[in-house]
Amino acid sequence: MKKKLRVAWLCHLTNSTLNKYFGIERNLCAYWMTQFIDMMKDHVEIHIIAPNYYTNQNICIQIDDVYYHLYKYYSGIGGPKVALVEIAIRREKNIRNIVSRIVDEIKPDILHLFGAENITYSSGILPVIGKLPIITSFQGYIQLAECKGNFFRRFVIKRRVETEDKIWRQSPNVSFGTFEKSSESYYKEKYNVGKSFPINFPFKLPQVDASLVKKEYDIVFWGRVTYEKGVEDLIQSVALLKTKIPNIKCLILGGGSTEYLSSLKEMVDKWNLKPNIDFGGFQKTDQQLFENAAKARVYVLPTHFDALPGSIRESMAMKLPVVTYDVGDIPLLNSKDKECVIIVKALDVNGLSEAIFKVLTDDDMRNTITANAYDEVKKTSSNEYITGQILSCYDDLLS
Repeated sequence: MKKKLRVAWLCHLTNSTLNKYFGIERNLCAYWMTQFIDMMKDHVEIHIIAPNYYTNQNICIQIDDVYYHLYKYYSGIGGPKVALVEIAIRREKNIRNIVSRIVDEIKPDILHLFGAENITYSSGILPVIGKLPIITSFQGYIQLAECKGNFFRRFVIKRRVETEDKIWRQSPNVSFGTFEKSSESYYKEKYNVGKSFPINFPFKLPQVDASLVKKEYDIVFWGRVTYEKGVEDLIQSVALLKTKIPNIKCLILGGGSTEYLSSLKEMVDKWNLKPNIDFGGFQKTDQQLFENAAKARVYVLPTHFDALPGSIRESMAMKLPVVTYDVGDIPLLNSKDKECVIIVKALDVNGLSEAIFKVLTDDDMRNTITANAYDEVKKTSSNEYITGQILSCYDDLLS
């Protein structure tokens, strides 16, 4: 029997498997990593190297033939809220040391980094470059994000940008999705160091047809409830739409920090939008998420920076029309012959509200983009297609 290829995946994640193991409920983080695991565990021996978002302790466990090497990623002083500041101050020195040690213990055939922009794990790749075949998969450019907020937030973003830049300048191999041509072009113009491979990210395939579901909301948002995901832009657009559609209803699904959710609810109260906006909170299962999202007529994601969000492809697959900003590779979902999503200039709240209004009121346009989107997403997002991409990439790295 041929021995499986041993691969180490450097990433972050929380999922139902780890929630059950630790007996701690965590909001799902980087859900695509769990889907990658399910797709690939029969083909390769998977070792996950990730920060321990549960107990912040070093632990190695094996669950369903997958090895999880979870590490203590900050001192524990001050709680998780100050972890990023502490890591940034220390310039991720501890992260690099512990990841390097874990890689030495695993002795993988390949090290695969998912995302260069996250300082809780990404910099761990730097000490081992040149020691084994390595590839970095693109998840987004933090360097293109707005550097706003208080001093500590801006300080953390600055460190994240510095780390991201180092990784892209040194990584010998990189991967981008087939829709991520503009992000790949940006990489080639600024860095052009590593050999590039096509690897699409999976997304949760909804078992719901939104076109058949009775509507209770006009708008739905789902994802991480953060400033970067444009939730405040969405609330402002609802305020504008209310002048045309007084009874407009919006549902916001997803988890976020208690402080940020409180500030959003204060904004809703200030603009007298309490009858118009519901906060559904974190959804414990994908099925619950999709069933609630399908009750809306349009999915709105005014994300400020991104690559190609999985939630957009999920919406396309469940026949729910999409309005979003022109960031990352999202515009590449459209072609000159086929419009699949409605694209608005980033941060243009007036344009966002106008686009939403058009989708809600123009049945022919809404039906056309919904059908186009469904056809397009089915072509390039099957698990078999992505598995083939990864195995082909790994074969090439080892050859």
